[in-house]
Amino acid sequence: MGTAQTAALRKLLLSDTTSAEDPVTDWSAVKDITAVAGKAVGTLYGQTVLVETLNFPLDEDGQFTELLHKRFSKIVQLLKAQQDPDFRVLQGLKYASNIGESKGELRLISHFPVASPLHVKTLRQLYRDVALAQRPSLGLRFKLCSQLAESVYLLHSVDWVHHALRSDNVLVLLPSHTPSREILQASELRICGFEAARPESDTSMGPYDNAIARNVYRHPERWGTPREMFRQSHDIYALGVVLLEIGLWEAAEDLISRLRDSQRTPKHVKALLRSQVDERLVHQCGDIFATAVRRCLEWHFDVEVPSSASDQLRIHRGLAEQVVNPLRSLKEAV
Repeated sequence: MGTAQTAALRKLLLSDTTSAEDPVTDWSAVKDITAVAGKAVGTLYGQTVLVETLNFPLDEDGQFTELLHKRFSKIVQLLKAQQDPDFRVLQGLKYASNIGESKGELRLISHFPVASPLHVKTLRQLYRDVALAQRPSLGLRFKLCSQLAESVYLLHSVDWVHHALRSDNVLVLLPSHTPSREILQASELRICGFEAARPESDTSMGPYDNAIARNVYRHPERWGTPREMFRQSHDIYALGVVLLEIGLWEAAEDLISRLRDSQRTPKHVKALLRSQVDERLVHQCGDIFATAVRRCLEWHFDVEVPSSASDQLRIHRGLAEQVVNPLRSLKEAV
């Protein structure tokens, strides 16, 4: 993404003005909702859409806060305004809200870019559907990792965080419903799960959970009800977990299955993932790839920045120089 476009997107997202086009639609506007690839897919005004729904707490008047409505409006604007194909997100269309007796739901609606929803899998599904012996070539795995890292970097460039990066929020668009090695070679990647995305400076508004299937992607600071504000570095940790998965072609939840229930703590889970980098990943994918994953998991970016620069700038530049660029080089070399 060019500097001018990045600046324009950042200005749009920081502005208090709203889009001329109303981003809100009725809750019932999406028709024929069915489950595809573990996601909800339906139709909105005749076009196929992805529907992502999240529960949020209501205020004392039983309504959503103005901040929450503004955030969802900005998410739609962000996903609609981006023009760089390296962003690899679905085009945002609308959002909708629904208030029940005990909870409130917000629904993000995005354009679904394939003719047949059957030609879509999540990364998590592919780990299970494509046997280890038939896993994508090393070159294709490097390509997927490079694309994913670029997408996260571009999102951070406009001062937003994804907040829910994990393999079931990474869609793989396939030219056929049979994910053979040849079909995977022609696949494209898209990140979804933006219903929890927000500006980095905003506070988290929940909901929170303690499910191990999601905790495994979270930095130890973010397990349960977090005490730390969500930062770009937390996205980068989750990126490291997904890169590890792709390299080994194994879901993170399966990687930690050897831990007893009493060991499934933030400290033990992080230590086991880190050990997988040294004991398996470096041998299967090489030193350059393993080092990039380590930097994501440890936030260890030894880049030169002005002494007055913020820690965020150091991490953002480190993501570019020591993760994005090496992965791009690997993609082009293999």
